[in-house]
Amino acid sequence: MARSLMLVLALTVVCAVACSSSPTPTPTAVSTPTPRPTATPTPVAALTATPTPRSTAQPTAAPQPTVVATPTAPTPTETPDTLFLNVASPANESVVSAKEVEVKGQTTPDAVVTVDSQIAEVDATGGFAVKVTLEEGPNTIELLASDFQGNQVSQVIMVVYVPS
Repeated sequence: MARSLMLVLALTVVCAVACSSSPTPTPTAVSTPTPRPTATPTPVAALTATPTPRSTAQPTAAPQPTVVATPTAPTPTETPDTLFLNVASPANESVVSAKEVEVKGQTTPDAVVTVDSQIAEVDATGGFAVKVTLEEGPNTIELLASDFQGNQVSQVIMVVYVPS
C-alpha cells in the first residue's frame, strides 16, 4: 500500500509539473462577422411625384400698350455700336433719265461698303457716295457693308433708266 500511495503521489507530482509547465490557454475573443444589410427595393408608389396644386391666375388690369422705339439713322456726330446701312438716294424703284446715278448713303464709320462690287469710300462720319452706270430699263443695285468683326448688312434697290 505504501507503494500504491507513492505511485499516486508521484503521478500527482508529474501531473502538477506537467500542468504548470504548459500554460493554460486563455480564451481569445473571435469576432463574428455581422451580416450586411441588404438593399430593400423602394416601392414604385414611393417614386411617383405628387402633383402640387397650382394657383389660378387672377385677372389683371387692362393691358397697357407697349411703346416700341423706331430705329432711326444716327446723326453724323454719333458713332453707332452696331453695323448698319442706309441708302439715301436714289430711292428704291425710282425712274431716272440719266445713264449714271450717284448712290449715296450712311453706314458705320469703320465699315467697308461695296456698291455692285465697286468699293465706295466711307468718310469719318460713315457717309459714302459712288457713281453707277445704268442699262436701259430696270437695274438692280446691290449694296454691302461689312465690319472688321465679320458682320455684314446688305440692301438691294431697283432703279429704272428711261432715256429721254
